Amino acid sequence: MGKLNLHCCICGKSMETLPQCCGQDMTLNEETGQIEYYMGPKYGYRTIEKIVCLDCQEKE
Repeated sequence: MGKLNLHCCICGKSMETLPQCCGQDMTLNEETGQIEYYMGPKYGYRTIEKIVCLDCQEKE
């Protein structure tokens, strides 16, 4: 299985896996056709390009 090519949209840090919160709540945006991941009440639903790493989530 290949690795995901994920990068934090704030600091650019490479991530090997999705944060746990993202894996628990995903939805398909019918307007854009993209999968969106729930990042908690602060960040809401975000596309894979706008994922925030756990370190940045804790800093803010």
